[in-house]
Amino acid sequence: MDEDWAALGEALKAARESLRPKVRQEDVAAALNISRATVQNIERGQKFKKVGNTIRAYAQYLGWTPASPEQVLAGGEPTLATDPVPAAVRADGTSLPMAVQDELDRPGALVETAVIPLGDGTNMVVIVKGDSKNPTPAERQRHLDAWRRAQSHLKELRNPTGEPANGQ
Repeated sequence: MDEDWAALGEALKAARESLRPKVRQEDVAAALNISRATVQNIERGQKFKKVGNTIRAYAQYLGWTPASPEQVLAGGEPTLATDPVPAAVRADGTSLPMAVQDELDRPGALVETAVIPLGDGTNMVVIVKGDSKNPTPAERQRHLDAWRRAQSHLKELRNPTGEPANGQ
């Protein structure tokens, strides 16, 4: 069976260009941790031996199911994923919700992280970032103070047994 790499490239490009807000090739490259040239080659229909992690990650970034690239290569249409939380899927196969990945990629110093048990095997993950990449001691203290204020509210969360969520 002939695989139509040009059709796959055109479909990926059309899907990217239809996104709002507008997504550029540079945005895709940054999100997937690949080069813009790689995105261009895929969209131009460069032939590959198989659908690799990069193409699959690009498809998932656009909201397609993991099997969609093969469907398009075979002359079909992509299938949109039904996952309610869009994920930023990198070429290495890891993924995070896009809002989390955007925040992690945003310039700024990591202040603190916490995993807070909510009960019934459910955890909340908290990542606290400051607004400065190289904070001064005063900025660092301001970030820590903000985290401590928020942390006191998080401690009030209770799991179904009535125990404090943080195990204290």
